Amino acid sequence: MSARNPRELDAADQRLESLADRVGVTLTPLKGKQTDGLAATIPLGGTA
Repeated sequence: MSARNPRELDAADQRLESLADRVGVTLTPLKGKQTDGLAATIPLGGTA
């Protein structure tokens, strides 16, 4: 996710976590792992 500033980012993060809890979804933070996540979606391979 993205936001215009750290305060908005924290608020969006809290909303997402709350929604995930309500619907029974487990979220895995990937802070600092954007490259691994991108590589995992490329059809050529990669691991996350």
